[in-house]
Amino acid sequence: MSYGYGALQDPGAPGGVGEIPARLTRIFSNYLYSTHFFGAGVAVPAGRYALFVSALNQAGQGYAALSALETNLRSGGRVPDGESWMLSHMGGFIRPNNNLDDIAAAISNTTIVFSKRTYEQLMGPFFFWPGGTGITGVVATTNPATQFAYGQNGIAAPSAMTKMPTPVELSSGETFTIFLDVINGFTPTADLHMGVRFYGRFAEVVPS
Repeated sequence: MSYGYGALQDPGAPGGVGEIPARLTRIFSNYLYSTHFFGAGVAVPAGRYALFVSALNQAGQGYAALSALETNLRSGGRVPDGESWMLSHMGGFIRPNNNLDDIAAAISNTTIVFSKRTYEQLMGPFFFWPGGTGITGVVATTNPATQFAYGQNGIAAPSAMTKMPTPVELSSGETFTIFLDVINGFTPTADLHMGVRFYGRFAEVVPS
């Protein structure tokens, strides 16, 4: 973590982009993550499921209230005032302890879409974005898939995220959303916690 005097982007300035006057700024590296809950035995129809719209301790995204296990977003659907983010890595994740069939159905039938203001970018199928959980790293066996407790998406490590050649920059107060677009519906047999996480640089104005 470091401190310095600098300017953050202010989308409320004339023309939509400006600068917050130089103040003492705290800069650090961290994750930014958000999760959607799909209940056991409840059909997940084809459609769009939003992430990063509900903040910590708020209801939404399938939860009565999102805990720190589901998100660290402090302001629903937007960058908190006085902060800016430069996101350099991205990964899709499914919380461990789901059976193999559920994981395979979820990552094989879902795409990730990034939305910022009026712009949308299809990021590709969920399985393009390894995040430490998924379906590889499983040995062959005659046991039924429901007996598997863990699987991996890509390399079997939470650090297995994709580095984006062009980081995503989000300015103070800016709105954004990540969508899980389910192309073919499925029904999980166990509770499914599915989300997207970023890693990057965070800057926030130190309160005076």
